[in-house]
Amino acid sequence: MKKYTYGLILLYLSMLMMFSIGCGSSGGGGVTPVLPTPNTTVNPNPTPISTNPSDKTTLKSIVDTLGVNYDSESKASKVTFILKGTNFTIDNSPLQVLFINVATGDSLAGSLTAYTMESINGYITLPSGKYLVRVINNTGYTVQQVYFYKGLGSYEVTVK
Repeated sequence: MKKYTYGLILLYLSMLMMFSIGCGSSGGGGVTPVLPTPNTTVNPNPTPISTNPSDKTTLKSIVDTLGVNYDSESKASKVTFILKGTNFTIDNSPLQVLFINVATGDSLAGSLTAYTMESINGYITLPSGKYLVRVINNTGYTVQQVYFYKGLGSYEVTVK
């Protein structure tokens, strides 16, 4: 019970601190924090992307801020990521990045901070596991097998 009470107190204090930062010291200004909106509807199986090579969205790699595709932190924590590929913003379509836990099939959506035709920057809070990464736009989703590993463990890695 103490763990939950302590967690709720920390949550309350952090929300209070964010509110006071947003209002500034005089209550009339300051920096307003931008909070990510929860992704309540995630479809891990949208329509595959077109087979036309000229407009096909492809995912080539994912790295974190250290330049690797893993985070050895075993507990759930925030991961900042950079995706590299092609045709991410075709037709100025909205983008979504999914992390699909290979063991459970659960999908988590990342929050995007910037993107271009060949790069997507964002962050996500992930628990331990092996995650298949998918980029989704209005033409479908990427089919490449690009993984991000979170936590210590034994993971099966297949080299093609």
